[in-house]
Amino acid sequence: MNKKIQAIAIITLNGYSNYGNRLQNYALQQVLLRYSNTVDTLLFEKRAASTHNTSSNSIHELLERLQKFSFSRLNKKVSTKVHSVLFAKQIQKNTNRRIANFKKFSETYIHEKNLRSTPGRMGDSLESQYEYFVVGSDQVWNPRFSEFSEAFFLTFAPPRKRVAYAPSFGIEKIPVEFQSAFYTWLKDVPFLSVRENSGAKIIKDLIGIDVPVLLDPTMLLAKEDWLTIAKQPSFAPTSAYILVYFLGHLPKDYERDIKRFAKKNEMELVFINDMRYQELYSIDPSEFVSLIYNSSFVFTDSFHGVAFSLILERPFLPYRRIGKTNTFSRIETLLGKFALAERISMQLENDNIWDIDFDKVRGVLLNERNCSASFLDACLT
Repeated sequence: MNKKIQAIAIITLNGYSNYGNRLQNYALQQVLLRYSNTVDTLLFEKRAASTHNTSSNSIHELLERLQKFSFSRLNKKVSTKVHSVLFAKQIQKNTNRRIANFKKFSETYIHEKNLRSTPGRMGDSLESQYEYFVVGSDQVWNPRFSEFSEAFFLTFAPPRKRVAYAPSFGIEKIPVEFQSAFYTWLKDVPFLSVRENSGAKIIKDLIGIDVPVLLDPTMLLAKEDWLTIAKQPSFAPTSAYILVYFLGHLPKDYERDIKRFAKKNEMELVFINDMRYQELYSIDPSEFVSLIYNSSFVFTDSFHGVAFSLILERPFLPYRRIGKTNTFSRIETLLGKFALAERISMQLENDNIWDIDFDKVRGVLLNERNCSASFLDACLT
């Protein structure tokens, strides 16, 4: 590239609770700084979040319902409700601490610009401040998300300024009621790419063009880049450990098998993103990176759990997420790129569970990074 761009804006999902979201935002910023000295992540107003009801009204409502159930059901309902009321304040405390840690990470590493507006009210003056608007990555095109908006298709900016870097739909098929709008929004984005094969198929079916499937931004940074921001938690294990990172529900049989695996290999278990482990629940994204890097093995149902296991060269086993709409295509696409699809059905007893050829992983990463760089060069130079 010969000349740096004046300024670039990132449009992505903004929040302070998801590790993958914060880290992909940071990574995309770092990559775009190769093209411009100014890269802002634009913040939009969010709806008020629901809170736990810990008032005495909760107890009163509970008592009013008691007569509706049999004794056995009453016992279960009362126990569950009272437990929830008693621990709601502690849960909120842990959540607030986690949010504060995420905000501190963002303040340190991500240049955020608060528009103090909803996407639909963004004025024409915004587009004059930036030469390009880059949407991605993460599930910015998932119509089931409450934050979903046509602003994630950059409709507020002239088409020549619109770039979509590896966004995800998060679903296999666009609901019928959204297909017309998606057609209109997608056809006016001249620089299109996606993160998953299923996303490429959606675009092909809707507007009839083939688009590249590119790496998630987190994978554009090398292991050494991530280690510069990694921070070891003060309570990190001092002996060998296995990391368990689930975004969805962790079924009892999964947990039982994982505990047996850890015992067999004489290793500790570290659970993150799990409210049962209060200190670990509030770790920030830098500590998340450190915990993966220093682990001996990773069990996860998270796309970014898999991504960082590959980047930081840790053996891992992926799980399908329980309890939500299937978004496993994201992990399937990623493992397909690295010829590791056999890990999807691999059993804990498999002798090869520890064996991943990370020399090959590094080779694939190099090739895929070059593809992503070529795409961005074509868009931004």
